[in-house]
Amino acid sequence: MLPCKRDSNPSLIDRPFRMTVEILLYLSLGARVFGNELGVLKVVGLSGAIILFSGVATLAIVFARQERLPASVMFAALISLIATVVDLYLVDLVPRDMLYWTSILLMMCYIVRDEGAHLRCVLFLSGCVFLSVAIGGTYYSGMHGVKRLGLESGTVGTMFGNPNDLAQIALIAGISLLFLGLRCGRLASACIMIVAIGLMGVVLLTLSRQGLILLAFGLCVYLVTVLGTQARKLEAVLLATLILGIAVIFSAEIMEIVGGFLFRLGLESSRVDYWATAPQDMVDTLMAGYGTPNAYTLEGLQPHSAFLWLHLAYGGFCALVYTAWVVWVTVRTRSLAFNQQLPATMRTEGLVMFFIFLALQFTSVFAPFNYGCILAVATLEKRFAMQGA
Repeated sequence: MLPCKRDSNPSLIDRPFRMTVEILLYLSLGARVFGNELGVLKVVGLSGAIILFSGVATLAIVFARQERLPASVMFAALISLIATVVDLYLVDLVPRDMLYWTSILLMMCYIVRDEGAHLRCVLFLSGCVFLSVAIGGTYYSGMHGVKRLGLESGTVGTMFGNPNDLAQIALIAGISLLFLGLRCGRLASACIMIVAIGLMGVVLLTLSRQGLILLAFGLCVYLVTVLGTQARKLEAVLLATLILGIAVIFSAEIMEIVGGFLFRLGLESSRVDYWATAPQDMVDTLMAGYGTPNAYTLEGLQPHSAFLWLHLAYGGFCALVYTAWVVWVTVRTRSLAFNQQLPATMRTEGLVMFFIFLALQFTSVFAPFNYGCILAVATLEKRFAMQGA
């Protein structure tokens, strides 16, 4: 990893390379999220080719500068390699989403090492969320007239079009902005806070139960952290004031959202039913799995568990590698939490990103595909690098 000093203050020699990767990342995400609007999807495979080219170019920069690859990228590459071998053998297809994930993770890990680039990256993701909602936002009607914000199929942001996926990227970007704002000036911090509140509004409109719980967790930890910091208590007061003011102005809409959440929180979830047949499913897929298109349980369910989905899709060894990665991240995060050499806000930021990342392992089919989750992992890798190898 790059040493701490270089991470926070890249030299003039580093800057062109980091800017190049930053441009490649934004080009890759823009072509993917707004492929329809930009006309990229009219050329079959173009958006994917842009992502893979950008990933390879970033890899070339890393090797040319003799920098060490982040461990998470190496785990992702190994998981993607196993998935590719299995899918080519079983269904004669390449798991493109796995390769896209590895490429975007590499680029994001590289650029967030610089504080300014980290902030720009999160703001770019925030802009993707807001613009996607503005272009393709739609409300899906459920029981008792409950409506959830999502993205219309076939328009923009299809990779996070589902309300839960939209909530994930919005909440992680929002919480990340709050912590990044603590390292900015007062005016910049206030502007960043407004953007973060907008993202929180998107989370609430999705009526995502996991989104609500994780957002509340992140906000509570942020407020406790800020109140315990003498120099930045004003941020907590400002955030509370803004949220209260918005709640008063949009009281009718807030009550409707509260009603929707109360109804959804009272519903029973069937997302854990796949564990009933999990032991037999794992025995049947111990060696190779069924391939990406056929990763379903004996009951025909698609598991909302990264470990079990990987097991069904690519076999036990792939799931074991993924588990090893999660354990490695857990161990490094524990070390981060007790590292007194780093500021408390940075350690707390890492802990929040870790717990959100960990929680999503049990609520999504494969959480790391979500751009918000990639941001959380990249943030953790940045903090690990500041501790040294």
